[in-house]
Amino acid sequence: MDQKQRTHEQDGSVNRDIRRDTVIGALLGGAIGFLIEGNVLGLLLGILLGAVIGYRLESLTPQMKYPPHLLRRMILAAGIYFLVLIGSYTLISDSLDAPLKITLGLAPIAPGFYLFYAIGSAIAHLDELQRRIQLEAIAISFGGTLLTTMSVGMLDTIGVVQLNWIYITLMMSVFWLAGKLWTMWKYR
Repeated sequence: MDQKQRTHEQDGSVNRDIRRDTVIGALLGGAIGFLIEGNVLGLLLGILLGAVIGYRLESLTPQMKYPPHLLRRMILAAGIYFLVLIGSYTLISDSLDAPLKITLGLAPIAPGFYLFYAIGSAIAHLDELQRRIQLEAIAISFGGTLLTTMSVGMLDTIGVVQLNWIYITLMMSVFWLAGKLWTMWKYR
């Protein structure tokens, strides 16, 4: 196989990876946008922002090299989790009785554990540099979430602002993404 053909095959692989990450980013961004806004505008803005972040994530090096079966497991787990989360969020209303509300509110826990397992097993299969990137991103997410929730908690005690607990997960995800982008850039 000559160098030109090898380069062409590598370019095709990169284009598939960029498309895959852009689509995954758009889907996750759309789910998060819908959860925040609860309307079509939030969904569309989330899709747009998620696609941009997914496209940009793929252009950074070094790339996370997950085995294909673990990547499929993570995508399936995230898809199931977000579908159950959005479904339960949409179905909960004031007209439902308390046990049904509690059941719907706790419904995302089971797919959440599956997502937790899928992410953990995928990280366990990364090489040392990629694990270090994930560890630093998680540490940045922990620190950023800790500082933000402590600040918001202090503002809540004096009655300035009240934060819905669902935003803590979103905040943690945003800090993790920022930490991952920063550490990937640092180790390029």
